[in-house]
Amino acid sequence: WFKGTGVYVENIDTDDLQLMARNAIDPVWSPDGSMLAVSRMGARQQVDIWLTDVLGRTSRQLTDTPEVDRYPIWLQP
Repeated sequence: WFKGTGVYVENIDTDDLQLMARNAIDPVWSPDGSMLAVSRMGARQQVDIWLTDVLGRTSRQLTDTPEVDRYPIWLQP
C-alpha cells in the first residue's frame, strides 16, 4: 500500500508540485518548517520513519525495525 504513493508539496503561488518522498505517507512538518517526517517504504520493503529537508533533496532514515513504523510526531523539548 506504499508503492506508488508519494508526498508532495505545492507552491500556492505557482501551483508547482515538488515530490518530497517516494513510497511515503503520513507527512508531518517539523515545528520550524525545515524538515518533513514521513512513513516510507525503503529498498528492503520495510516501512520506517524518514526525514527529508524542506527542499526534498536529502533524506535520512530514522528507524530500522521489522515492524511497520507509521504516524511520526515531533516532540517539543
